Amino acid sequence: MAVSRQKQIFDALAPVRDEFELRHYRWALADAKREVAEDFRLIRLDKSALSFWFVQFAEKLNNADRLSLLAACVKRVHPRAMELTGDRMMSIEQDLYNKQTTYLQTSNRAGLWPIAPDARAKINKKEFRKFLRANLKDRGLGDFDPWGLPAEWRYRLKIGDWTVETYIDTGGSFRQVGYVHSIKGPEDVSLFPHYLSSGLGAGSSEWDMLTDKDLPHAADDIVALARHFVDAMPELLAGLEPPVV
Repeated sequence: MAVSRQKQIFDALAPVRDEFELRHYRWALADAKREVAEDFRLIRLDKSALSFWFVQFAEKLNNADRLSLLAACVKRVHPRAMELTGDRMMSIEQDLYNKQTTYLQTSNRAGLWPIAPDARAKINKKEFRKFLRANLKDRGLGDFDPWGLPAEWRYRLKIGDWTVETYIDTGGSFRQVGYVHSIKGPEDVSLFPHYLSSGLGAGSSEWDMLTDKDLPHAADDIVALARHFVDAMPELLAGLEPPVV
């Protein structure tokens, strides 16, 4: 597809993009309450250093401050929704976010890590990819698409006029595995110019802290996190129709 045609479709999606962004933002704020009530059940599944640091810092807080911190994380990753709603970061939210960021930076400078570097799993990428593809199959993420094999592939799930994609990436030396989402509209044009995370802005979809004991559960944990996002899409996309261009 010509670049000009892609841009024409992408620009025409702007009103839909804003409406989805508002819905996603409100869903995330409500989901933050659930996550605090469940003692960060899903964030704890995220095997990234950023998530480990977040939980370590948040565990020192009471529930009200945990919710303020997580609300700050949500607001940081939804700037367009903040602009559309006129919401602002509350002073307590900004203060807790700054303290959490300082905690992360100070720990990194001190050479501290959530787990010992030698505790990270030494992964045979070929076998790990085979394991993931076998254990992510038919788990509700959609149809398998080889796309960028061997290191990358994706799953495509049709929801109304949209296609929700989940990308799996096992390439590179800085990550053990990563996953992100994309929502595609007419002629396979993305609703957003960037990938979406299934998290709440409190961690990373780039996992770098898997240990040997985590490996047997890695696919299940990815499914739990990815499905939490994907399963919300029918409601968040309901009534949203791509424009005719």
